[in-house]
Amino acid sequence: MNLTARILIIFLLLLSGVSCSKKEAQADFKNMPLDDLRAFVDKGDLAAMTEMSYRLYVGEGAEKDLNESFALAKKAAEGGYVRAMYNTGAMYQTGDGVSLDMKAAFSWFMKAAEKDYPDAMYAVGVMYGQGLEVEKDDVRSLSWIRKAAEKGSGHAAFYMSYVYKTGTGGVSIDESEALRWLQQAADKNIPKACSELGIHYYGIEDYPKAFQWTQKAAEAGDAHAMYNLAVMYQHGQGTEEDLETSFSWYLKASELGHGEAARFTALMYNLGEGTERNVPEALKWFLAAADRGIKIVYYSIGMIYFNGEGTETDYAKARDWSLKAVENGDVNAYMILYCIYTFGGHGVQRDNQEAMKWMQLADQQGVGAQIVKDFRMALVRDNPDYLYDLVVWLWNRGNKDEALGEMEYAARAGSEKATEWLKSNGH
Repeated sequence: MNLTARILIIFLLLLSGVSCSKKEAQADFKNMPLDDLRAFVDKGDLAAMTEMSYRLYVGEGAEKDLNESFALAKKAAEGGYVRAMYNTGAMYQTGDGVSLDMKAAFSWFMKAAEKDYPDAMYAVGVMYGQGLEVEKDDVRSLSWIRKAAEKGSGHAAFYMSYVYKTGTGGVSIDESEALRWLQQAADKNIPKACSELGIHYYGIEDYPKAFQWTQKAAEAGDAHAMYNLAVMYQHGQGTEEDLETSFSWYLKASELGHGEAARFTALMYNLGEGTERNVPEALKWFLAAADRGIKIVYYSIGMIYFNGEGTETDYAKARDWSLKAVENGDVNAYMILYCIYTFGGHGVQRDNQEAMKWMQLADQQGVGAQIVKDFRMALVRDNPDYLYDLVVWLWNRGNKDEALGEMEYAARAGSEKATEWLKSNGH
């Protein structure tokens, strides 16, 4: 990711999570009843105006009113209240309660930055890095962001960690310095920083610390941390193994759009691990994972449509998902395709030639015999002689030990052809 894109992402994160934040309100006013607070606002108290602006911005104890929120923030800013200067810039930047105006946003951020307000320094650095209504200047950008980090901005510290980790902006890569800034950002409760610190400790197998920081990030709403926390509960890393808690975190991360979490949510529903078995829910989350680019689930989706468990049997959908699985290199899907064309129906015509093509491809990959074992129940469920036909093919291919066991299975399942074959071959 280039410098410009990285800065923009962090800037948007900052403005969506910090502008008009509760922590910027004066401590004397943050717990004050609304009517009492209004009295201070009427007296022109700048801190009270800033607190009232926040409450109107989020609708806390008062009806949400972005226009009045902006008016109060701007009035307090014009009176020299630094937090209000920053909030005014943020509202100009987002267009909340006022027309979007990036020049005005930069102006107010700069005024607050010049008064050493850390988040404003960071915002100025971001705007220089992005070239937002100011000439792009990576040197000034990094200078302001560094100042912001040194003054205690968690977001700036998180960015400085990235700078030292990647060598961005001509800075020499320094893993220890990257870790120092990452720790500082995590100590400021920046969820992404907590998550990455957890990943760092997981990588060096310090699971108790990994669990501590990952849990903190997950509880703050970071989807990837939720996924990592689920993994740690699932395997008992840094905590006791707890499949139910693991499942709950996978599900939460899935609901926030995490692809791998959706896959594991589906797997646990499908297997009944950490939750009651629920194949329709498994299919729902397998499909969600596929939509999010997790290709390994294609085979599982094809299998569910093939078996018709939790949904109607649909060989056409099973075939389409299995073909996707094959394209992704999943050789297990060969046998689904073999069975679909062997049985026919449910939207697909029976085609013995196509069926054997897929069996031969499986055999070329060295998985033919194993796949027969995995799918023999499906074969005998439809017609025991289907398993007999396939076992004869395996026998002729030289897989005699595997074929004999499967022939006996076919005979027990009711295949008269298999029974006669065993007799004629002295078994």
